Amino acid sequence: MILLLGCMTMDGFFFDPVEIEDYDFDSDVAEVVEFESTDGTLLYGVWLRQPEPTLPTDPVPRVLVHHHGNKGNLEFHFDRLELYYDYGYTVFSYDYRGYGLSQGTPTHDDVLRDGLAAMELVLADPDTPDDSREVLVHGTSLGGYVSLQTSSDHPPRALVTEDVFANVDRLIETNAGVAIPRPWMFEGEWDATAAAAKLDEVPYLVIHGAEDTYVRTEHARWLYAAAVEPKSLWLVPGGDHGPASDSPRHYELLPEEYEERLKAWYAEDEESQ
Repeated sequence: MILLLGCMTMDGFFFDPVEIEDYDFDSDVAEVVEFESTDGTLLYGVWLRQPEPTLPTDPVPRVLVHHHGNKGNLEFHFDRLELYYDYGYTVFSYDYRGYGLSQGTPTHDDVLRDGLAAMELVLADPDTPDDSREVLVHGTSLGGYVSLQTSSDHPPRALVTEDVFANVDRLIETNAGVAIPRPWMFEGEWDATAAAAKLDEVPYLVIHGAEDTYVRTEHARWLYAAAVEPKSLWLVPGGDHGPASDSPRHYELLPEEYEERLKAWYAEDEESQ
């Protein structure tokens, strides 16, 4: 039994991918693209590009990169991408390896490689800024962890995460809504608080469900405490962990306040933060 437990990892807990034969986005603006991760693994992503400004005086839409959660694939998270597009952002998101059409098998280190490759794809795109400080980043749950880690290499203009765990030790401590045997071995650090502490003058908004039964609210407080200024914390009243806990997403629960807070944090005028 000891040998068996010693061979187990947390990867099966963090990843819940769904592979598909093709993407079926019900959208006229979705542009599916192929790109390679930093180790050459073939990945797939999707752009939702805003129309080109009509007049020279019209503002250029901000680019928002979204790192999605551990469940499903891009199709499962597409409603969120459309929401941010409706907010006025040009949006890019992608599937980690093993998700959707992306090849390979997800591991801690490999999804971080995929996150870096996604950011590098966006920065290399001719229609987007080549400076990460002009790009907005958003991540949910697992994607929040990926966004925190990749922000060390490519600091964004502003960062928002939702429902992110602090680290594996804290996850076990609060039990994460499931029974996790302590003897399990962990691959990778899985330490979001350490990543938050390394943010280099990146405005960071921590969003978490006040009633999260999957990743307890304490994780948001630990993340917030670890981060440097400028930072903010919003505990969403009545919010749980979305589909993982069979509950509404935060933007479905409080749509007007969610939009207002997200846009304010991402606003060009830093005084609005």
